[in-house]
Amino acid sequence: MNGGAAPPDRWVLVGEIFLEASELSGADRERLLDERCGDDQALRQEVVSLLGAHEDEGLLPDLDEERRFGGRYPERIGRYRIVRPLGEGGMGVVLLAIREGDGFEQTVALKVLRGAFADPLMARRLEEERRILAGLEHPGIARLIDGGLTEDGQPYFAMEYVDGEGLLTYCDQRRLSLPERIELFLGACAAVHYAHQQLVVHRDLKPSNIMVTPEGRPKLLDFGIAKNVEAFGGAEQTTHWITPAYASPEQVAGGTVSTLSDVYALGVLLCELLSGSRPYVTTTGSPAELSRLISETIPRRPSDLALGSGGDASRPDSAPGTGSVSENRRTTPQRLARTLRGDLDLIVLKALAKEPDRRYDSAQALAEDLQRYLGGQPIMARPESTRYRLGKFVRRHRTGVVASALLGLALIGGLGATLWQAQRAADARDQAQEEAARARQVTGLMTEIFRLSDPTQSLGDTVGIRGVLEEGASRVEQTLRDDPVLQATLFLELARIYRNLGILDEADRLSARALLIRRDWSPGTIEHADALGFRGIVLRDEGKIDLAITSLEQAIDLRGQLVPPPDTGLATLQATLAWEVRAAGEYDRAGALFSQALEVQRTVLGNDDPAVANTLLGLASTFHDQGSFDEAEALFRTALEGDGGQANPAAATALVNLGMVRRLREQFPESEALLRSGLEMREALYDADHPDVLEAREQWAAALAAMGRFGEAEATLNRNLDLSISVLGEEHIRTRNSREALSNVDWDLGRFALALARKDSVATAKNRAHGGDHPGTVYTLISMAEVLLEMDDVAAARTKLGEAISMAERLGGTEGVYGALARNVAARIALDAGNVAEADSLVEAAMALAEERLRPDHRYVLEIQRVRARVLLGQARPRDAQAVLEGVLEDERRVRPHPHPRIGITLLDLGDARMALGDAVAAGEAYRAAETEFSQLPQSHPLVGRARDGGAAADARARPPS
Repeated sequence: MNGGAAPPDRWVLVGEIFLEASELSGADRERLLDERCGDDQALRQEVVSLLGAHEDEGLLPDLDEERRFGGRYPERIGRYRIVRPLGEGGMGVVLLAIREGDGFEQTVALKVLRGAFADPLMARRLEEERRILAGLEHPGIARLIDGGLTEDGQPYFAMEYVDGEGLLTYCDQRRLSLPERIELFLGACAAVHYAHQQLVVHRDLKPSNIMVTPEGRPKLLDFGIAKNVEAFGGAEQTTHWITPAYASPEQVAGGTVSTLSDVYALGVLLCELLSGSRPYVTTTGSPAELSRLISETIPRRPSDLALGSGGDASRPDSAPGTGSVSENRRTTPQRLARTLRGDLDLIVLKALAKEPDRRYDSAQALAEDLQRYLGGQPIMARPESTRYRLGKFVRRHRTGVVASALLGLALIGGLGATLWQAQRAADARDQAQEEAARARQVTGLMTEIFRLSDPTQSLGDTVGIRGVLEEGASRVEQTLRDDPVLQATLFLELARIYRNLGILDEADRLSARALLIRRDWSPGTIEHADALGFRGIVLRDEGKIDLAITSLEQAIDLRGQLVPPPDTGLATLQATLAWEVRAAGEYDRAGALFSQALEVQRTVLGNDDPAVANTLLGLASTFHDQGSFDEAEALFRTALEGDGGQANPAAATALVNLGMVRRLREQFPESEALLRSGLEMREALYDADHPDVLEAREQWAAALAAMGRFGEAEATLNRNLDLSISVLGEEHIRTRNSREALSNVDWDLGRFALALARKDSVATAKNRAHGGDHPGTVYTLISMAEVLLEMDDVAAARTKLGEAISMAERLGGTEGVYGALARNVAARIALDAGNVAEADSLVEAAMALAEERLRPDHRYVLEIQRVRARVLLGQARPRDAQAVLEGVLEDERRVRPHPHPRIGITLLDLGDARMALGDAVAAGEAYRAAETEFSQLPQSHPLVGRARDGGAAADARARPPS
């Protein structure tokens, strides 16, 4: 090395970079050195020098050196006879060796450092591993046997030799089923938990560090970077001696590690063990990209990965001589995905939570949940729900449940017998009519029994009948094969109930079956139109918007030909379609459909019917940027009257919709109360993971965030997102909306990088859902540009805003509300670049559009006014800026609860204006008032720092000279 001895801290850094670089070559190594060394040429030279020494020298020969020495490693090291190498890495080698004594032989794995690593840093690391292993005695951990120095003074130690295979290879070679794989994994969890009980964190758990013996016992290896927690006061900052693919977010970020970091690694390993893929998709496999993914990206569910969506780089090659992922688990891809979907997905995702405190609190807790899964018990990773617990009970006690369901099955059997009798009597008209009437009677009775389990009919008391549904659907399938028309009727009725229960996969299956039968046996009928319409509703609930729109359009066309007006059934279909085309940005078409439906519903049902209020909300929402919601609010209140306080779906929907309207009008306290009531009512009717409950919870959380109650909003949205992913999947609109709402909370709390990552994920999902351009995506892109401005990345903000404007222009122009928002962000970018004149022109254009379409106290108008004040400050017009900001402050205080960050931001700008006017005392008051408004934000938030700095500067200027 050049120069004198490096200080200890620098040696640590040199060692870290060296370890990473020694595993790479060529352009990958150069890229790493560029990233890690930056402009520090002395640091880079030290690492390069060490790499050169590593490649040219060493205690033990590399492959070229082996050939020069006759293809042999040293015959002996200490008391051990060397047999062959077992493995090689950047640190050194592991050799198979035999210790020979009087009458015995002992086979060991001998770990020796390379000569270039003979420095204090590496020696301490090896000594730490020896010390830790010496204190671990567990059948699932390879034990330490001996240690010492070679003749040249290189440290080594001997450990138990595990004659086995890596965990993944062992499972694939033997084509172990999922339960068999989980049983093996439980053994590894037990070993990790034991180490944690001894206050040891492994920190590098991966498949190659878990060997399986020929007897089928997992053994934990390689505590080379483990740490004793107690020795470091409970936590220790990680180094880069990790395997990135299995590292936790806190490890890749260089943060503190704990036993929960090992729990995360076990989650990655479990995902790979079950699905054949790791949970992150990487295009290059580079450590830098993988670190970003681990820190910012939501992990994929094992059930999705099992169907091949993991990407090449996330799917390690199968073991030699084995088949595909599903074949290695003795199943098919579809069955594998179906088995993983649900409990196993949730267990893996809980272990992989970004925040340590949201993971399992120990390796033992993870193992216990897996044992619950194997035993058919409810798992802890899944929130409690009656439907879920009942389902587990049915699977554990199927005989008893079937016996208790005999009434329902007997009725279905009676229906089959009645139909058979009706067919035999087909030649006798009177008897046939009598038997057909009996069949209709039994059908009606069965329908009523099925409806007892429908929460919209039984008002929440559904537990007793739900167990009948699965067996009932199976019996309808088998018994009514000879009467497909009646079978389709019952399939559709069952599908309605399943949909109302939130069990969308069964609703999808049965509605598809019903529609197929109607197309084949009764095409062009009212029943066919009903099947088409309900199929569209189910597809909408599943987030398959394009398919839903097509099915609803076909239903409307067919029903319109068959039923004379006025037809409330047609109106319901029109209103349903209107919501979807509005979401797709077709506002004119949505408005026309809502209006047509509203006219019929008012005529037939009357103004007080909840369907009228719901349709009116849709019409008002379509034009909400320009319109008033007063009439809609009045109708919602009418819908709420007379329910006597009893939970019912119409009242719950009215509460939620009214709360949404109040939030759009920025009547936040009223909105929060209404949405909380709507959520509580829906929770009384449905399970916690029902789509209607997810919607209500998402809206309530948005109201909490709007009131500045960010902690409550974040906890609520995190729960909602977990449930939505597990029940509806990543692509569903409920999942997208919850993630976007969470990104806004991250933005408010100053977690800009996480907010940006979530928004990017949402924008990508919207593009997939809508097949390209969409107004909702424009909004997301504009908000991404704003977050980038908060991160001081003006160039990236300009690029992202350009994407938003281009998309808006392709959709028909930028003269609406989004155009106002885009111009406002462009004005901020111009201000940052010092182009005050350009900023002035842009902000005036934004204000003209906003004032044309929005209320004077709308949040968008107030934000544009704040930027306008900053432009005035840039024009050296502080008095005008102060006047604008005082007006904004008055409006903000009227609509926002105290404390609230938006009030604080206005006060900050007002402090700047007063400082520019030379009124330091008044400026200091504004800055201190702003700091009070930021009390819900982290102390590290830039806004808090700006308020403190402004207050200090104002105080210094106001202080008379000494």
